[in-house]
Amino acid sequence: MMNRLYDREAVERLRAFWAGSSLGRPALGITFTDPQVSPDPWPGEILEEKERDLLPDWHAWSARNAVRQQRRCAEAMPGFHVAWGSFLVTLAVLAGEAWKSGWVRRKAGFFARKASICCSFSQGKMEQVA
Repeated sequence: MMNRLYDREAVERLRAFWAGSSLGRPALGITFTDPQVSPDPWPGEILEEKERDLLPDWHAWSARNAVRQQRRCAEAMPGFHVAWGSFLVTLAVLAGEAWKSGWVRRKAGFFARKASICCSFSQGKMEQVA
């Protein structure tokens, strides 16, 4: 039951789940990190948090390591969540503020402003809209 990616039974169970039914038990997404798999070392220079956040190669390296170390049981599929800006700055940056490593400060009229970035999901992909 480990790493059953695209296993026929797992796919059918997930299809049933998304259709609002069940094949006798709920679909399960159980993952854990294999302690015997060591992460590959970052091949570049040591980076500050902001430098990592703004470097797509670092995120790709981090995702590869995480998925490679991840073990999946039942219907779990590979996945990775990008931890950008320690989750403290994401909304502010998307709203047009500068990247900061700390809590967002109050800004008069902030919520009255037009959003600088707005995204739409179309045909299975995200796109920026004006």
